[in-house]
Amino acid sequence: MTAATVASSRPETALDHGSGRRRGRWRRAGRLVPLLSATLTVGYVAVTYPAFRSAMSKARAELAAGSQVVSTRAGPIEYAEEGHGPPILVVHGAGGG
Repeated sequence: MTAATVASSRPETALDHGSGRRRGRWRRAGRLVPLLSATLTVGYVAVTYPAFRSAMSKARAELAAGSQVVSTRAGPIEYAEEGHGPPILVVHGAGGG
């Protein structure tokens, strides 16, 4: 029996048929998915970060312009007065700030 006869007499199953090519595709996809994900993440950050920095700078400037600091027994407290109507106290952050 020659090698060609042995190869042709072996029954092909659904798993054997083209499995080498399929496995190669999955390996390539396995490498491309993390690369594509990283590329999209870096692109998203590059596009959105400048807008975020600009918005944060504007917000800090608005807060700094209208705030005052008062010394208390508990330490300095920064506050701002704005608008009309009854006063409202807003405490944020863990432990007040």
